[in-house]
Amino acid sequence: MLYRQNVTEKEALPSTIQELTDATLLIIGAGGIGQEIAARAKPFGLIIIGSRRHPQELPNFDQVVGADEWRSLPPCKQRSIALFIDNLKRYQAGKPLRNVVDKEAGY
Repeated sequence: MLYRQNVTEKEALPSTIQELTDATLLIIGAGGIGQEIAARAKPFGLIIIGSRRHPQELPNFDQVVGADEWRSLPPCKQRSIALFIDNLKRYQAGKPLRNVVDKEAGY
C-alpha cells in the first residue's frame, strides 16, 4: 500500500499502477498556473478541460469552458468534479483526501 501523511490504512491508495492515457483532467482556473499544469500533463495522454472566466482556445487544452460551464459537463466528468469538491472540503477541514482512479469513468 502507498501511504501519505494523514491517510489511514483504510483510505490508502492501492499499489496498482493506473494508465493515465485518455483519463480526464479538469483544471479550474486555466490562467498561467493552469496552463503550466496542462503543458506538463498533456504528454501523459490526458484529456484536459480548462475552466476560466473568459473561455478561449489554449495550447494543451482539449476544451476550455466558462467559469460555471464545467458544472454541466457529461455525467462521468461530473463525478470527477464531485470528487474534487469533496476533496476541497476535506482539505479545508483538515481531513484526509480521497483518491480515486477509474479510467473507464474518465477520472
